[in-house]
Amino acid sequence: MAVAQQKVPGVTMTDLNDGYKLYVNNCSGCHRLHKPVEFTTAQWEPILNKMFIKAKLVDEKPRDLIRNYVISKSK
Repeated sequence: MAVAQQKVPGVTMTDLNDGYKLYVNNCSGCHRLHKPVEFTTAQWEPILNKMFIKAKLVDEKPRDLIRNYVISKSK
């Protein structure tokens, strides 16, 4: 949890669990799920922005939860 909070200050275990569920539910329908450690934070940002558009995720809350999950576990 300490590593996750270094990358995403203030993130909670509940946030990470919710982000994981949203990641699975919104991303696995179109392609295999990438492990967050496959990319760095800098690499994830443009990927997430592009995928949020494709997945039609316009609400800020689910986007933030997914982003926080992936970024907290990135390499």
